[in-house]
Amino acid sequence: METDLPAIAKQLRALDRSDIKNWLRRGELLTLAKSLAPNDTAFRKWVQRQGIARRTAFKALAAWRDFGAVPTSARFSIEAMAILGGSPEARAEAIELSQTKQVTSRIARDLVARHTDPTPIAIASRPTLRQTQEDGYFEVFNVEEYTFTINGPGNPTASDLLGLIMHVQRTLRDRMSRAA
Repeated sequence: METDLPAIAKQLRALDRSDIKNWLRRGELLTLAKSLAPNDTAFRKWVQRQGIARRTAFKALAAWRDFGAVPTSARFSIEAMAILGGSPEARAEAIELSQTKQVTSRIARDLVARHTDPTPIAIASRPTLRQTQEDGYFEVFNVEEYTFTINGPGNPTASDLLGLIMHVQRTLRDRMSRAA
């Protein structure tokens, strides 16, 4: 195997993007490239120069880390690998399930949901906004706890966070209008 960055770049360009084995190979090559780069910033710049989106690169890295040694990895969709990445329990169950059937993104979401506790968030019941002296930020008082589930464990996506923010805004607005 080539161990210099130009040779790795050449191999990456030769891979078919839709094949799951090539997806894992991409993750393996990116893992090697990351180990050769002097630091994370240099690696990210190298990835960008290769025309690979940063998010795609890190999904491939995670797929290789989580599924590279799995003999039935060809029975996973690329999306399912990404979904299962943050939940070791769901991933273990999916690997066992892959012995007998294809693991799709829908199956992966169901497994993650089964192995994920809802994330509690705080929403004010009678919101009171008060500006703090120290930093000028506003605080919300009179808080109750509610449960809100983000798409599973790991890093939430931008749409997950936007949905959470919109939910909190609607709830606060509704409660403030009822309190007025």
